[in-house]
Amino acid sequence: MKAGGSVKPSTHETVAAKEHFLYQEGQTVFKFAVTKMADVSAEIMEKNNIVLLGCGDVGPIHEPVGSYSTLVRPALANGDIRFAQIERVYSDRGALQLHAGVGHSRVKPHMASLFRDCGFDVVSMAGNHAMDWGPDALLDMIAIFRGKGIQTVGAGRNLLEARQPA
Repeated sequence: MKAGGSVKPSTHETVAAKEHFLYQEGQTVFKFAVTKMADVSAEIMEKNNIVLLGCGDVGPIHEPVGSYSTLVRPALANGDIRFAQIERVYSDRGALQLHAGVGHSRVKPHMASLFRDCGFDVVSMAGNHAMDWGPDALLDMIAIFRGKGIQTVGAGRNLLEARQPA
């Protein structure tokens, strides 16, 4: 990524030049993931009697966050693996990127405790808001979640890290 974050903040010129975008072979990755990974995962879970619970767009914006876990934890306790897709940015660093629009995606880092309190095991950082506040904020989030004992997938300092399994 040539632009974005505090080293080279996004401008109209860098956006027009597409310097703050991360690129991937989307069709190839999608086809592989859909046709192979789903089948293999289902086979392994069925063979080993594993229950995977997945939640999307998780990221409350209101405090206190304790009440969320009180409501959700009993249901999530029924799973062997609890997976969530992160909808917010948990960092005080970084600058709002031009592609992000408004800044509603950032919340206080301590609010990430919700994921540990709910019992999540794995979180995906590969969401549409992951880079709203730049790479420093994204790396902060990875460190915060790993520090809480929660595995992260879908993001990293490079493509190799982002593709590491949990």
